[in-house]
Amino acid sequence: GNGIVFEARPGDQQVAYATLSRILRQGRQKVSVTLEPWVSRELSRILPELSTEPPPALQSEEEKLRFFEAIALALASLKQEVIETLVFDDWQFMDSSSREAMQYTLSRLGSDESLRFLIAYRKGELSQEAERYFKEALQGGSTTLVSVKPLPSSALTQLLSGLEIAGLAQLTTAIHRYTGGNPLFVIETIKTLFETSELETAIGKGQLPQPFVVSKVGPLIRKRLERLTPSALQLAQVAAITGTEFNLEVASSMLSVEPLELSPSWV
Repeated sequence: GNGIVFEARPGDQQVAYATLSRILRQGRQKVSVTLEPWVSRELSRILPELSTEPPPALQSEEEKLRFFEAIALALASLKQEVIETLVFDDWQFMDSSSREAMQYTLSRLGSDESLRFLIAYRKGELSQEAERYFKEALQGGSTTLVSVKPLPSSALTQLLSGLEIAGLAQLTTAIHRYTGGNPLFVIETIKTLFETSELETAIGKGQLPQPFVVSKVGPLIRKRLERLTPSALQLAQVAAITGTEFNLEVASSMLSVEPLELSPSWV
């Protein structure tokens, strides 16, 4: 069915309601609906263009609840135009104020079978509060978790072939070795090859340029490495050096420790 894809962005966490204001504006641009006057007035707290006289700052839980209800009704109104699915990408970047309002909206509209919600986030990058929320939603049976696994070589070949770029599938082995099959890294790798005008050369040689760095992937990997324990970080460094030769025996030998000592970090 028809849907709208919304996204949170890096930097949103620094500004209250940054993500939510973008979501509401995007929804209004996509679908033309007439909101009740009180809903428009409540939304004008974060969308000033909706009212010449926005309401005063929230002072009580009752006022916050009324504001959240207006948000839920605004998003629910999108289904009037045959919108069946709302997709929220990169949830981990959402600011805390937007997240609180969206969690209310999901609870409020979750039983509406005419409207589906799909939420995408990077494993290990959610706030503790968001982790708890989704854990409770899973336990309550109202949510289904779908983990996107790294692509095996056969699936990567399919993906590259589907992009209809002559010869791109010849880079399957090289891209899989470089990205580990991570779909995000795969796409960013291809985009970097385009942007640096190295795609044709890479296809001709059947390998990526050396050295090759994907600018958007580096910060993501760095952020994940910062969360590792010291021993797990050492393992990651060994893996980066040894590549396809990496295994427990090689790691224990390079780090001069018994394999059993690495088992907690290996898991």
